[in-house]
Amino acid sequence: MRGVLQTVAQSSIIGRITAAELGQQQAQAAVGARDRCYSANEDMPHRTNSRSRSIGNDVQVIVLARGKGERLRPFTLNRPKALCPICNSSILNRLLAQIGAAGFRSVTLSLPSSLPTEDWASARREFPRNLEVIERPALKPANGSFGAVRQCLDSSCSRVLVVYGDSFLKSDLARLLRRHDRWHLKDRAVATVLYHRPDDLLVPGEDGRTYHGIMSCEKSGRVNRFEEKPLVSDVKPGFDLANAAVFIIERSVFRDPLFRRAADFSRHFFEPAINGGAQVVYGLEIGRDGYRHDLGGLQRFFEGNMNVLSGRWKAPIPGRQILPGVWCEPGVALKGATVIPPVAIARGVSLHPGCVVGPMVALGDSCIVGENVRVSNSVVMCGTYLAPGAEVLDSVIGAHCRVGQGVLLPPHSFIGDFAALGFIPSNS
Repeated sequence: MRGVLQTVAQSSIIGRITAAELGQQQAQAAVGARDRCYSANEDMPHRTNSRSRSIGNDVQVIVLARGKGERLRPFTLNRPKALCPICNSSILNRLLAQIGAAGFRSVTLSLPSSLPTEDWASARREFPRNLEVIERPALKPANGSFGAVRQCLDSSCSRVLVVYGDSFLKSDLARLLRRHDRWHLKDRAVATVLYHRPDDLLVPGEDGRTYHGIMSCEKSGRVNRFEEKPLVSDVKPGFDLANAAVFIIERSVFRDPLFRRAADFSRHFFEPAINGGAQVVYGLEIGRDGYRHDLGGLQRFFEGNMNVLSGRWKAPIPGRQILPGVWCEPGVALKGATVIPPVAIARGVSLHPGCVVGPMVALGDSCIVGENVRVSNSVVMCGTYLAPGAEVLDSVIGAHCRVGQGVLLPPHSFIGDFAALGFIPSNS
């Protein structure tokens, strides 16, 4: 109980911040605002030091960001899955920050043929300054992930680092490249795959299968078995390493007649190459401090936001910590609100008197939280208006929604973009 009282006491201080004090804090936060990710519990740099040496000049980095994210609907009806926000920073921007921090100088994005203008413009503003981002919208339907990479290949590069754009990831990508080069020289390895042991490895889907591609490795690191999403009952000690959806692959693979018609990397390259002995593939553990989380599905997306806010997943949160557990970006107006940590408040958010925000809340750009509103354990995306007296608990609300006066949103609600709920005064 003492801890709760201390937390609430901290939040009451925020409600009494003066305009001058808030202006000073926002001015400090504005320094380097374009490098948006900052966290006290995370030591991952958002950009490399100007003196650091770039790596992999003959390595092309391709991020697959074409995924429709059907399991994340309604939030992917208007945006690709890679642009969905985790604590006010998209999955894609988090990946790009790591790629730039690893020393790579450019990245190619495999994109859908059309993109939401506002979401994409916002994502572009946050691209790391040390990283050249090459956009490759699909000019024609790609034949799966393998075909998408083939469409983006640069003839000047001998190796390709492939990263799936829907991964919530932390890994030492430079280490992966070094290990692959060693195994390629030693054993003519054509690919090196990151693997991990996720918490949900043995959680079955409706068909009884795991959500992951599973493999096993010899002591040398060579992968000797690979199966995409096997039955959970087949996953046993020794065959329990999950594909982390990040790998280095030699460009020569795409010229191999064996894979001329390949569509999916897992089913049409890794399975036949490894199980049939056609190619040498190695596996590398993601590392003690590394992780990869699949955010497919509404519940997983919600939990991902909560895990970052709580610090369970060590990941950067945009803005500056103005008080422990409260991240605030420039242009925020508090106006006598009460904020209970942990809370992430994006730029341009307006909190009105009497509202209570937190704990465990992420508010996107330009949200307006009216008088006497209560928000906790929730994600509210950019441009959403919560009218006076509304209550949002344990929910996710999409962008540019309007939640009416006095609306009590049922817990565990998932509201898509541009929804309007309840009575909204004409002057709001």
